[in-house]
Amino acid sequence: MTAPAREVPEVPRSDCKENMETTLTTENHTNSAANWSLALAVLILLLGIVALFVPVLTALAANYTVAWIALAIGVLQLIHAYQARKRSRVGWQVVTGILNLVVGALLLIYPVEGVAAIALMLAASIFTVGVAELFLAFQRRPAPGWGWVLASGIVSALVGALIAFGWPGDSVVLIGVYVGISMVSGGVWRIVTSFANRNAAPAQPTK
Repeated sequence: MTAPAREVPEVPRSDCKENMETTLTTENHTNSAANWSLALAVLILLLGIVALFVPVLTALAANYTVAWIALAIGVLQLIHAYQARKRSRVGWQVVTGILNLVVGALLLIYPVEGVAAIALMLAASIFTVGVAELFLAFQRRPAPGWGWVLASGIVSALVGALIAFGWPGDSVVLIGVYVGISMVSGGVWRIVTSFANRNAAPAQPTK
């Protein structure tokens, strides 16, 4: 005498449809984010190529960018200090805000000297960033794109040393070249990483 066969519970069609819609929505969001990341990477790469052809203009643009950032930070610090004047001691915010305004104004008035000053300050930070990228590259190995991180670290360390040794005569050109190379290597690295992440993204299971 055979035992009666057990009935397999049927998954409601509404649940299956809901799961499929959720999966499609997630995949669409993932693809959209990957496409935007890839587009940004291509834009950075193209701007880097342009920067390499006009290093002097690139260095001056970097100087003006730093100047306007310093001015904006200074204004925001003074506004915040004025708003919080009755709640806490804001003397240091007033001082740093004024200093940022002065630095930003000097960079706008004396752009060439500003590039030389920025070069001297950036030389150490660029070299430090390069060393940090080298450590990061070896930590990421053998993940996709680690070689580009390694190349970026080597370039950063070398350019930081060159800016320090060539200061102040070659500061303008070297900063422009550094910005261009950094943008190119960063753009290529982001392109490779974007493709790798998109290909490695796990597919959502459907029910």
